Amino acid sequence: MRQFKLWNYNKSASFDFASQGIIITEVAGLGINYSAAFNNRALVQYEREFEPITLLANFGINANAYGTYNSLANFVVDNGKNNLILEYSYPTKTMGEAPLVLSRRVTFEAEEGFTARTDYMNTQPNDGIGPYTWFIYYGTSSTTGAIEGLQSLQMRYYTTAQHLGNIGYAQTNYKIKDLKRIRFRANSSKGLGLELYISADGQNYIKETEFNLTSTAQQFEYALQTSKTAHIRFKLKVPVGITSGQRVVIDEVEFYTQESRLKDHIRYADVWLTRMPKSQKTNFNLLSESLQFTRVTPWYVEVEGTVTSTPLVISNTTLTDIAVNLTIKGPTSSDFAVELTKIGANNPTSEIRLNYTLSDAYIIKIDADNKKVEQIITVANAVTNGYNWVNKEYDTFIIVPPGSYQLTHTGTAAEVTCNYKGWVID
Repeated sequence: MRQFKLWNYNKSASFDFASQGIIITEVAGLGINYSAAFNNRALVQYEREFEPITLLANFGINANAYGTYNSLANFVVDNGKNNLILEYSYPTKTMGEAPLVLSRRVTFEAEEGFTARTDYMNTQPNDGIGPYTWFIYYGTSSTTGAIEGLQSLQMRYYTTAQHLGNIGYAQTNYKIKDLKRIRFRANSSKGLGLELYISADGQNYIKETEFNLTSTAQQFEYALQTSKTAHIRFKLKVPVGITSGQRVVIDEVEFYTQESRLKDHIRYADVWLTRMPKSQKTNFNLLSESLQFTRVTPWYVEVEGTVTSTPLVISNTTLTDIAVNLTIKGPTSSDFAVELTKIGANNPTSEIRLNYTLSDAYIIKIDADNKKVEQIITVANAVTNGYNWVNKEYDTFIIVPPGSYQLTHTGTAAEVTCNYKGWVID
């Protein structure tokens, strides 16, 4: 069934018609019109036009009709003089089972960004390259007792007073999309076991299963019932009476993905609500009103990416410019810059430079869609005027014209991510 949801301009709040007990019927205006102008049979103008979107909203299915109507009206008012975002989703299903695909293999070697250490009491090491880093607590990549190659992941348990109760774990700082199966090799000393957890948000973890390990390295495998996009965590399982300094060694972790054959296709469009009439309820206590929206963008999907020294390619195949929003965490070099360069060209088309060297506790958020720049001090969770940190001799926002471009950054930063609207035709 087709579902519709309204978001405010920055997607910090939403109004879900279905969960509010509002049934949407008689949908129109989801397509595109084109107008062509000719002069002596020659095409001189060809423009895209959006039809008004109309949704017949039936209020009062399982709640008070006027109450839910007023809730929608209040949501629109709270959005102020900003456009709304209309979300349109529909399920699709293809026949057969999708194949398992090896998405990522982690061997904890130096070339993957893992540093071998001899201190196993680490509490904040983050190892890996780019977006594919791991958080390792009471453990480290180590050359001691490596299962394969030069290094393996190792976690230890200590019973001394200052370390008692600190249970080692290692988790991905990134999500694995459509994760279906996990395979790895592991061994342990003195009966230590291993537990596997998954998390949809990287904060709240749910235990999936546990493994009994021996002193001989074995291969283990676990298949999720359904594919999930999730973080994973390996955590020590400590039996009663364990002695101090025992260890678990993990290597050759493989993530296999399998796309779901039943998927919700989600599309977005920026809209203005232009008509919301209100009449009398029917004899069945229903209120049926035709909502009308003026669409200002094509349908789009939200595209996310990580900006590194390796170019991130953005292909704009439409007639509309694309605004790219940036999040820059911990830019700690004075020469930090984000550059947009047309593929095949030598010089940047657009360039953002920061005025100062910031500490790794700072985040700069550049919202090109809404023309806002925020500086977030993560320690105090404060937001201040970020425009002061942008060098005014260069650009403030990254705008991608039609064509193929690449996005890179120079200088040091903990992480640079971007998101933008990828135009689609359905």
